[in-house]
Amino acid sequence: MLDNLARFDPETRFIIVGDASMAPYELMSADGSIYAFDRSGRASIERLRLIAATFPHSVWLNPIPKKDWQYTRTISLIGTIFPMYELSLDGLEEAVAFLMRR
Repeated sequence: MLDNLARFDPETRFIIVGDASMAPYELMSADGSIYAFDRSGRASIERLRLIAATFPHSVWLNPIPKKDWQYTRTISLIGTIFPMYELSLDGLEEAVAFLMRR
């Protein structure tokens, strides 16, 4: 699926919605997927880096309150890859403003 995404125009705006909270293994280990039979040999964080590199206009919307992000290692790691915004009205406004910049 990721290979298919890479074929899209890099001007595409790409939004990921999720809490970014997971076991560090799921993000950092090769074959760390939560799916038992998904064994690509690549760590999920590498896949996220590829998405961010392919789509420079990308953001992550996180439903976890921003004040709690510091307590989850994977939120911090993913936040180094994608601009991360809280899934709230203010966060959505900030994310859209970021995505509309050229």
